[in-house]
Amino acid sequence: MTFVSGSLDGLTGPPTPFALRVRPWLILIFAMLGFVGLARLALLDVTGGLFLVLAVFIGYMAIRKGMNIAWLLCLAMILFLNSMLDGFLVLALGLRTQWDFFFKKQPWYLFLGRFLTFIGPMLELVGAYLSWAIYKDHMEHIPSSEVFLVPDSQVSYHSTEPPRPPPPRPGFAAFSGPAHRLE
Repeated sequence: MTFVSGSLDGLTGPPTPFALRVRPWLILIFAMLGFVGLARLALLDVTGGLFLVLAVFIGYMAIRKGMNIAWLLCLAMILFLNSMLDGFLVLALGLRTQWDFFFKKQPWYLFLGRFLTFIGPMLELVGAYLSWAIYKDHMEHIPSSEVFLVPDSQVSYHSTEPPRPPPPRPGFAAFSGPAHRLE
């Protein structure tokens, strides 16, 4: 595979009006996911907490200067997959405790940590949807020449014509000459 220098930067550019409208909500989701990640770290779920904090950092990098669409696409996939895995984690926790982890007497900080862990998959799913919606909106508003990352002079618009056979060479006749058998 060949990587073209700056090819991921081809998906950046000025944010669309939709992206600017959704940006505050995306910032809110990332902030809430940061609290969820810290709560998971406090509950000693180190792997899940660090992964979620890393996803929040990727989200910050994606919206830091305008909207980096390549980062948002990666973030949408990461958050979607992580929401599925965290949903199974919450389901396993609920089945293990017979869904009693909210109702038994416990300190407030343990209740808050478990509540944030419970709403984490839903926040990740909302963040994945918003990131994907911004990506789709951006792709609908960029010119077709920028999608392919080639200059307009190299774009051929004759893709519907059938290919022409090569011109025949003089003195060439297909399937003529002596036959040979393989034994």
